[in-house]
Amino acid sequence: MSKSYWAEIRNDYDRVIDDDKHGDALIEVYIDAWRNPDDDDHEEGKVIAKVIFTKSGDICITYHNYMASEDSYAQEIISETISELRKTAKLKGFKGDVEMPIPIIPSEEIEKEEYETMKNSISLYGWNNSSLTPSLKLPKDITAKLWISDLAYSKTTALLSSFSTEVGWHGTVSRKGEHEYIIEDIFVYPQEGTEVAINTDLAEYTKWLYDCDDETFNKRRMHGHSHVYMDTKPSGVDMEHRDKIIKQLKTTKDGFYIFMIWNKHYNINNTIYDMKSDMIFENREIKVERVNSVEVKDFLKGAQEKVRQPKEGSLAN
Repeated sequence: MSKSYWAEIRNDYDRVIDDDKHGDALIEVYIDAWRNPDDDDHEEGKVIAKVIFTKSGDICITYHNYMASEDSYAQEIISETISELRKTAKLKGFKGDVEMPIPIIPSEEIEKEEYETMKNSISLYGWNNSSLTPSLKLPKDITAKLWISDLAYSKTTALLSSFSTEVGWHGTVSRKGEHEYIIEDIFVYPQEGTEVAINTDLAEYTKWLYDCDDETFNKRRMHGHSHVYMDTKPSGVDMEHRDKIIKQLKTTKDGFYIFMIWNKHYNINNTIYDMKSDMIFENREIKVERVNSVEVKDFLKGAQEKVRQPKEGSLAN
């Protein structure tokens, strides 16, 4: 068992919903957890998440504790639950008939301060945010600008709408100026995707990598992946993956790398590691725009100047 915030996690309570009060939900499986290993047989566990099968055939996850979205033990149980739920739904003859996925609903059950403390604890997850890049610093009153080409954006949204599992991709990126970058194109590499993880075969991935042309290989400065309906905060596994890339990046003087996590609600978690400026930019410190969005803004501004509201008392045709 992986290191975890909880001593015991179970998924042995489920129910079939036969009313309309829960919208599209058809089957709910409760993920219960205990902090103290001596309490699991005597006290009722706390619900940290629910895995839901909907009438549309979707599998959705609602988190009742933020920790569960990053805890490796919790993710193992959730992944196991998803597999079992699909089998159960198939045996009971449930078929999707309405496309209405249920969004993730995080709760405030765990205090934010406690969450941040636990998230950065090596003893719980085997990684530590502060030890990941000790030479880098957070910017003060500096904003990075991240442009996304129409091609890269269209491909990304196509992946999000087409895959019901997690999917990962690389992107070619150029530096436009100080703290300014443009994602030009994205490419999907060989992988195995599940509802909660992406796995790659090293030999297969390496072959794909070296089959790339020189320009693509050298401009491969972005990794993106989806969390399907889950929250876009990076997991412990995500951070371990980043750590390996950043260690390689530290050998360059002007290197940079961008990480993006999307979900089907088009929420995005962005992080930019820039060795040239010795900085890490995260989310609110990054302004993301599509390349042609400026042209659209100018068009709308011109349109708004040309379209007047009728004067009070006049009749509009």
